[in-house]
Formats: sequence, C-alpha cells, structure tokens
Amino acid sequence: MSVAESVSVAARRVVPRSIATYAYLLVLVIVAASVMVFFNFTAEDAYITYRYAENLVNTGALVYNLGEPINAMTSPLHAALSAALFYMTGHTVLGNKILALVLLVLSTGLVGYRFRNDPPLQLLAIVLILTPPAMVLWTLGGLETPLLLFLATLAVFLASRPPPFSLNSLGGLFLLAGLAFVTRYDSILFFFPVMLYGAWKARSARHVRIAVPLAALLPAAWLGVSYFYYGDLLPTSFYVKTPNGTLSTLLYNGIYVLAYLFYVGIVPALGLPLVLIGFKRRWVDLLSRHFRNLWWLYVGLLLELAYSLTIATHHMMFSFRSLVPYLPATVVLVVDLVSRAAETSAVDLSSRRILPRFLGFLLFLTMFQVYQTAYTYDHSVNGISTIGEYRSVGVREYGKFTGILEQQAFDIERHWNQTHGDRQRLPRVLTYAAGVLPYTFRESYVYEKLVSYRHCHQRYQQGRYADYLHILAPRQGSIAEQLPEPESHYALISSYEMLFDGSLQQFLVYYNPAPEDHNLTAKIYEPCRQREDDGE
Repeated sequence: MSVAESVSVAARRVVPRSIATYAYLLVLVIVAASVMVFFNFTAEDAYITYRYAENLVNTGALVYNLGEPINAMTSPLHAALSAALFYMTGHTVLGNKILALVLLVLSTGLVGYRFRNDPPLQLLAIVLILTPPAMVLWTLGGLETPLLLFLATLAVFLASRPPPFSLNSLGGLFLLAGLAFVTRYDSILFFFPVMLYGAWKARSARHVRIAVPLAALLPAAWLGVSYFYYGDLLPTSFYVKTPNGTLSTLLYNGIYVLAYLFYVGIVPALGLPLVLIGFKRRWVDLLSRHFRNLWWLYVGLLLELAYSLTIATHHMMFSFRSLVPYLPATVVLVVDLVSRAAETSAVDLSSRRILPRFLGFLLFLTMFQVYQTAYTYDHSVNGISTIGEYRSVGVREYGKFTGILEQQAFDIERHWNQTHGDRQRLPRVLTYAAGVLPYTFRESYVYEKLVSYRHCHQRYQQGRYADYLHILAPRQGSIAEQLPEPESHYALISSYEMLFDGSLQQFLVYYNPAPEDHNLTAKIYEPCRQREDDGE
C-alpha cells in the first residue's frame, strides 16, 4: 500500500471515530433524559415480589401472607436478589433500579464490544438497544426484565466466542441457562437452542456431561422447593393468566409482536441490508452464510416470539415486556446482517459518501424514539401501539394511580389502628391490586386472585371474610356488583377519583364491621372452608 493510500485509509478511520464520539454523546444524553423521565415508574406487580423478599428477610419465610406458602412469584431469582438488596441497603425499590441500570449498561457493553472494530455498526447497535422507551421503562419498572435481559445477552456473548470453546465457556453458558430458568420459566425456549449450539461447539461429550448438572442444579432445586413447600411446580400466575392459544388471541398478539419489531427499530434497521444489496442474487448466499453462523440465535428468538403469541397482551405485559429481554440478542442478529450486507456489496459505512446517510438514518430513528418516549410518558405506557393494555394511561398518570393505592394503604392502617388496635389478628384486605397497597401496609392479610389463589377455585364472594374491601368502580364492575352485601352494610373509609385509562374511576375502601371467619386454608392444594350456601 502506498503512503497516499495509507493516509487515505487513516483519514477515513479518524473521521467516523470522531463523529461517532459526538453521536455516542447525543445518545447518552437522550438515554439519560429518558431515565430521569421514567425513574419513578415502578410496575404495580413488582411490589408483590418486594413483599415476598422483605418477608424473607424479616421472618425467614419466602411468603406473601405470613403462614401461607403460596407461590405468586414469576421470578424466584428476582425475589432472592430483592431480598439481598433489602438486607444490604434497606431500600428494595431503589436498589432494584440501580442494579437494573447497571445490568443494562453491561448488556449494552457486551453487544457494543462485539462490533468494536466498526464504529458505525457499534453505534447502530447502541441506538437500537438504548433508545426505545420500552427498554428504559422495563429497566426501571421493578420486575425481572433487566435481569433476564442481562443473562440472555451474556449467553449470546459466550456462545459467540471463537474456538476453541473451553469447558469454562460451556459451563458458564449452561449455568446462565439455569439462572435464566429461575428468572422466568419460559426462558428455556430461548436458552435450549443456545445450549445445543454450545454443546456442539465444545466437541466434547465429557465437557457436556460436566456442564449439564450446572444447568439443572438451580432449576431442580427450585422446582423441589415449589413442589414440597408451595405445593405446586408452577406459580399461581400460570393458572390466573394462563397462555392462550386460540386463533383470535394468536392473531391479536401477532399484530402486537409485529408492532414491537417496528417500534423498537428492528424492522427499519432491516431495511439497511436491502438498501446495501438491493434485489440481487447475492441475497441467497448472504442469508445462507448468516443463518449458518447464527441459526441457534434465530431458533431461540423465534421460539420466544411464538410463545409471545399466547401471552404478549396479558395483564402487566404492556410496553412489550415479554420481548424486551431479548432485544439485545435481536440487535446482534440485525447488526450482523447489516455488516455482512456491507461486506458483500463492498460498501464502506465509514466512507465520506456513505457515513452522512447512515448517520442521518440513525438520527431519524433516534428522534422517532424520543417522540415515543414523550408519548409513553404523557399518553400510554404501552407506547404508540394501537393495541395492548393501558392505551390511555401514561407514565405520569400511572404514578398518580400508584400514589392513590399507597394513600389508601395509609387510610386502612390508620382506621384499623383506631378501630381494632388491640385485636390479635392481622386485618384482612380484599383488593384487586396485590402490589402497592399491601406492600405499603405490611401488617395485613390480603385476598387477591394471585396471592391467595387456591386450586379449589372456591373464592365465591370472598369479601364476606374481609375487614376491608378495596374496589375500583366502574372498571371492575359497579359498586353493588363488587360488594357481597348491600352498600349500607359497610362504612366507606377511603375515597378518591381520577381519570384513569380514559374514564373517571372511583378508588374506594369499605370497612366491613362483621366479617365472617377466614375460610382459606394454609396450603394451595387443600380444600377451602366454605359457607353452606355458597356452592360451586
């Protein structure tokens, strides 16, 4: 290579790296602003896990209602980590947010490291991961999402390591699969093909025999605890929010999944290879080589997408929660395809001719995500998707909603202390939301479909047994429909109202002066004690 050519190549490399630095700073500022906007958002269901975690520290039992081993946890590993955070810091909610941000940074760093030798592609990966509002929302939302996201991303990083694939790499990959299973059961769909690929890559039956127990240890231990302590292998959410495979559900969720792929930027980014290659025959060879190299990742992601068709729009799955943990892995696929397309078409993304257009695309994509972030905050936690839960509840309004639940917990606690402060048992509260209110009023027993679920399904008019009935009207039905006795039988002790999800809602707490004896047994599988006139 001549001196002139060397100088030309060096100049081309300096320009994109200097421009990339400013681009990284812009993305960092935008993401930091998103974190500030969403920082106070915590999903209502997260407080279910937090109550379990703090009970474990305070009482030594991983239970929701003291004395009742009922498993309403979708993520036992998250509960264990939350207990550790509470034990070390005393701040479960804040500790989770800080840990989640650290995990997001680490996950982004792993993907960025994969494309470290090509700044434009590295920048594309970072924009696709960090700028979608769904990513920041669920990083700060308090659930297990950022933990599973980190485990999945780290697994992809380990599986992508060049040969030889050592025993340590294989063991680490299998251990991550075990950790992911106790983070969310359905993660096995993603991790199983990744483990198969790792086992094939190791080319050693002895290494596989050593690694398999590492994958099975934690799942087997937890399933043993679930069966012998909680009385069921599955959490109560499986029965209350069972995956649905009807054709109408599959089609509805399919539209939602397609919306996810578009709104997080995956579909727009897939247009880059088309621009680079066009409609030439080289596509067949390009896709063939791409799939042969990353088939295991394709299979894992497609299995998760298929499962999402059954649950993607269930309660508390808004803002693409079921799919967000696998966004960095999806970004690896997309950016790798863009890289191969650029190589096949002999296009240098860092050249002075191509780079401005490429950066223009990234700027457009970033501004689109900024708009979505503002919309998510002001209008809908589900983003601009036309379907899904909470279409008219923005992050700001959701914060008011949880604030009312917290205040009603204080109202119940104050009333109970004034009325029955010398009673020996805990007050029994019937609620439609088992998170914020019960977490705030720790000294309470809670009736709710997840945390007091029984296989006998005999929860007919459960409000008869509660001291307090916490209802939301008309969203959960009329007041008369939610009270088992005439309204005059109760005393209204707490009342708030707000525009919630597009309509005026009343948040009410009624005091029951004469509750019947508690009818639920301690074990999930034992029959319920039932009134003679209840029936099935």
